[in-house]
Amino acid sequence: MPHLTTIKEQVRAEFEKAVIEPRGYSNERDQNGLYVQEGLQTKWRMYCQGFCDATEQPGANAFIPIDPRNSRPLVTNQMKADCIGEFEFAIQAECGECIDTGADDDCEVCQGGIEYEQKVTVPWTTCKQIYKRMAESAIKSGGL
Repeated sequence: MPHLTTIKEQVRAEFEKAVIEPRGYSNERDQNGLYVQEGLQTKWRMYCQGFCDATEQPGANAFIPIDPRNSRPLVTNQMKADCIGEFEFAIQAECGECIDTGADDDCEVCQGGIEYEQKVTVPWTTCKQIYKRMAESAIKSGGL
C-alpha cells in the first residue's frame, strides 16, 4: 500500500495541475503547508473531499460546501469572484434617440434599425440563487 504522504502529494500535484495552473493562482504555501492565496485552501479541502483516484477523474465526486449556520449550500468569495460578470443574455431594446429623431444609419447603438440586441450581465444575486437551487436539488436527489 502506498504511503499516505505520497498519495497526498500525488493528489496535491493533480490539484495544482487541474485548479491552480489553469487559473493562474499562486501555489505558494505557508510554513504549515497551507495555501496563502485567499480562497485557495478552501478549494484544496473541497478537492480532497471529492477526490477518488489520483490518476483518474480528479474531483469526480464534487463536494457541495454547506453553510453550518443555516444548512444551505455555501457560496464562497472565490465562487463569487469566478462568476461575477461571466454570464449574460440578450434582450431586444429600442434606441431612444432614433425613436425620437428618426432612424439614422450612422447611429452607434442601433445602426438605424431602431431595435437592437442589448447584452445584459446576469446579476450576482441571480447567479447565487441559481447555484443554491441546483445544489439543493443535487443534494436531495443524491446526485452529488
